[in-house]
Amino acid sequence: VLSEISKQKRDVGTLLIADEVHNLGSKGFQSAAPDFFDFKIGLSATHERQYDEGGSNFLLEYFGGLVFEYGLDQAIGNCLVPYRYLPIVVRLTAEEEDEFADLTYQIKKLAFAINAPDGTPEAERLKILCMKRRRIVETASNKVKAFEELVSSDDSLLKRALVFCSDKNPEQLRKLNKLLNDKKVLFSQVTQAETSNRKSLKAVIADFNTGKLDVLASMRVLDEGFNVPQTENAFLLASNTVKRQWVQRLGRVLRLSPKTGKKRALIYDFVALPLSTGGKIDQDLQALLKGEYSRVKFFTELAQNKAAEDGGLVLTSRLLEMMGTK
Repeated sequence: VLSEISKQKRDVGTLLIADEVHNLGSKGFQSAAPDFFDFKIGLSATHERQYDEGGSNFLLEYFGGLVFEYGLDQAIGNCLVPYRYLPIVVRLTAEEEDEFADLTYQIKKLAFAINAPDGTPEAERLKILCMKRRRIVETASNKVKAFEELVSSDDSLLKRALVFCSDKNPEQLRKLNKLLNDKKVLFSQVTQAETSNRKSLKAVIADFNTGKLDVLASMRVLDEGFNVPQTENAFLLASNTVKRQWVQRLGRVLRLSPKTGKKRALIYDFVALPLSTGGKIDQDLQALLKGEYSRVKFFTELAQNKAAEDGGLVLTSRLLEMMGTK
């Protein structure tokens, strides 16, 4: 379509409006970025492409720099409702703890390969081991159990709620679905399978916004492009290390809802921590713990209960201790 527009003779100026502009920092778009637009504007919860400085710089250059910014700290209390952030620490099971320790031992034996060239057997083996260990933390089975205990103590939490599950292992979502079914909760899962049918997805979102559904259970796909302002409760069973995802999830949960008179939102973050890190921690485990720390710190700083006992300050201190930086 863009190539056809570029060929047409035009008597009027052209404007490119790029929503979720961070996606245009990809190598693919950079290699074929159109240069015929008279004006360009990009919109995003955050234009920065974390871990991709080149892509971020391209966006700033292509769109002419940052012209306006309205931060979450300004929006909350004005066009977004305030929220309480409630981190819940869960333990790994005995089996998960044993597997975590075994993987940590194997990773330490391959520490020499940390700077090995990509593609070498040692580097690939180390990468696989680190991914397996990270998956244990993200998909820890006690997260669903802790979720069950929480909502069993307060049925109102399963109203106007979003649950974000891991996309690394579908078992977490299956366990969650069974739990919600057993409780006879009106819910729908929202995965790539559901989003592939736009008509069906539109109906699901409409049912949630009108109260016909109480809960949406998602594997990542609800992070952007969905308007569900009635949401009051969010449960983070899994998150990645990209700040943009955290900002987008806040955007899903904190939107004003005049129809329901929403005053604030609750965000529960299930953080799985191993009992032992095996003494001196390796570089990947340091990065894993730093990712958990950064997310907890991000949500804590903007929350109403920042300094309260149920807030995230205690957990940030604990994570710093585990990293050996406090």
